[in-house]
Amino acid sequence: MLHLGKFNTLEIERESPHGLYLTDEIGNEVLLPNKFVTEEMEFGEDIEVFLYKDSEGRNVATTEQPKLQVGEIALLEVFDVNEIGAFMEWGVEKHLLIPFRNQGRRLSPGDETLVYMYLDEETHRLVGTTKLMKYLDGDSSKLKIGAGVELMMWHATSLGYTAIIDGSMVGLVYQDDIYEEIWPGDI
Repeated sequence: MLHLGKFNTLEIERESPHGLYLTDEIGNEVLLPNKFVTEEMEFGEDIEVFLYKDSEGRNVATTEQPKLQVGEIALLEVFDVNEIGAFMEWGVEKHLLIPFRNQGRRLSPGDETLVYMYLDEETHRLVGTTKLMKYLDGDSSKLKIGAGVELMMWHATSLGYTAIIDGSMVGLVYQDDIYEEIWPGDI
């Protein structure tokens, strides 16, 4: 099964003038455009690619390395803003849309902000949002004392810095526990 917004391991099935067609275990096909095809790729070989929809709504594969996958949060920069929303640089040729309704504050070109990416159920396209709380859990009871965690700094508060714990929970790093300058997106 093809998984949009995720890395997929697919088999090189056939060639076309536009690139290579890759298939999953049940025969679903997706195009890897010529610009991502290398001489080392061989028919029957499995390769890892990232899947998204192109501007015409077709599933397409890329060997580019996105900064995030569906269900993940990353610090992204605004490339452009138009009448439908902000378009983010995220490591893939097609920019990630954050519609105005998904923006906690209006974004401008050059702004950096934390973004959560999801697959829109209506359009089946990858979409971003800066409204992260809906996707984060405030229950820290799952954490074990002394266990290592990954923190991504979110925003400053009067007490310290709100942080995203292991990409799924919200916590607070108190000012007294901060020993160097930190910025949103720092890990």
